[in-house]
Amino acid sequence: MKMKKIVTGLACLICLAGCKGKTDQAGTPSSEIIAGPIGQVPIVKEKLTYTLGCWIVPNWGDPAQGEFWKNWEQETNIHINWIVAQQSEAADKFSIMMSSGDYPDGFIGGWGGGTTNILRYGVQQGIYLPITKLIPENMPHFMDRALSIDPAALQKLTAPDGQIYSLPNIHWNDSAIANAAFINKTWLDKLGLPLPKSTDEFRAVLQAFKTQDPNGNGRADEIPFTFKFDDWGAYDHTSWFGAFGYPLALDFIIFDKGKAVFQGTQPGYRKGVEYFAELYKEGLIDREVFTMTEQQIIAKENLDPMTIGAFSSWANYSTNHYDDYTLLLPLRGPEGDQNWGWYDGGFLRDVFIITQKAKNPEFLLRWADQFYRNFETSFTAMYGLGPDPNKYWNYDENHIIRINPTYPAEYERGMQQLAFPPVALEANLVAEATGQGLAKDKIEYFRLYSPYIQKFTTKEWEYLPSSVFMTEEENEELSVLETELVSYTKNQLARWISGDANINADWDKYLKELNTIGLDKYVELKQKIFNRFKGN
Repeated sequence: MKMKKIVTGLACLICLAGCKGKTDQAGTPSSEIIAGPIGQVPIVKEKLTYTLGCWIVPNWGDPAQGEFWKNWEQETNIHINWIVAQQSEAADKFSIMMSSGDYPDGFIGGWGGGTTNILRYGVQQGIYLPITKLIPENMPHFMDRALSIDPAALQKLTAPDGQIYSLPNIHWNDSAIANAAFINKTWLDKLGLPLPKSTDEFRAVLQAFKTQDPNGNGRADEIPFTFKFDDWGAYDHTSWFGAFGYPLALDFIIFDKGKAVFQGTQPGYRKGVEYFAELYKEGLIDREVFTMTEQQIIAKENLDPMTIGAFSSWANYSTNHYDDYTLLLPLRGPEGDQNWGWYDGGFLRDVFIITQKAKNPEFLLRWADQFYRNFETSFTAMYGLGPDPNKYWNYDENHIIRINPTYPAEYERGMQQLAFPPVALEANLVAEATGQGLAKDKIEYFRLYSPYIQKFTTKEWEYLPSSVFMTEEENEELSVLETELVSYTKNQLARWISGDANINADWDKYLKELNTIGLDKYVELKQKIFNRFKGN
């Protein structure tokens, strides 16, 4: 189903909120509640009260005391009674509330979320209220801004029963590349070498880094190329395989024109493994890539004299040598492939949930809709209070949001509001607002890498979004298959690169083992979930 069809279908399902004789918290028919125009504040003339649950960590502020929420109440005329749980107790407290039936009108900030909870308390038990029909008529800001930032938002929110049970936090979504590549420009200049543009040129540069003492200390202590083999969500090595065809997905599944392909069986994957194995054998890859932590690789990038020639990471974290490194554009492979990985991140599916206890839920949805109304509101709700020179942010002379160079600790993110509210933030505007650092860097990386991710932006290639729903049965079956297949494939990849095994000698045996584990079923399940997500 295309997005246009989904939006049209939602519009057709609109049900007027008061037509069933709903009552407010005092038992008054909703028709007697005087509401402001939809999309505007105050939401109601006479104050309404709802109860919301949230979890916080020890260094976050209690929302009941937060200046942000006091301002929000004054603006919307909706009062929130808070049920707050510390992160350490949140899971137990949630279970007790749900089993006893003593749960609030809703949850915000991520408490109560997760696929299992949505399926259990939404699809199966009906405790979480389906808001599919209520969204189009009560949430104009969400329908406008959230869907313009992520046109697939409604698809990602839709459970297997066709209903929507939560609202998202959209931040950086579909606006980022996977980990980027960096190379030591100071060393290139010293050795008279141009930026490498192909895998062969890159290999030659690494050999020069290894043998020509570019740091000038008279010792062969240079590490030509380093990365961290295992990462939190965007492995350092995966995008390099784009020089041989497909950049690797974390689950080794890519959808090529809608068809599920297991990348670990493809000819290009085999060639990429051979290339990395040759670099490792020649001493051009750091021997610690399979065991390093993020802190260890950052420490290496900051050593004096410099020891790292090229590296792959989420960003250039080197503080001592930041200016010595420059972005390395994706390399052209032996067959002319020049692709890079796509990062489908920044979409938290369930940061706002309404339960069946909420009377007149349309007004609670209108309250949540105000978080999405513009960038400034979303930025304030997620990052900190402003505009004010004595708080978190203010406008500069060009009316651009800027974080104040110094601000009181009580205005740190999470102290006055929740760290993950229902908002929609454009990545380029976040970078502009912060004006420096990682956000700005990532936007620049994205701009320069954009030509090499076109197969993703045109949807010729797709990864299965991390936020996609599965049924309970699919989740159970897939979790076992995925754990075994991905673990086996990654282990073999590490063995082949390190020289512990040989891919050409092992290839047929490797393919046979994948089939024994259940490769066909794995691909079939992924295809089924993808087809449902796409509405096919």
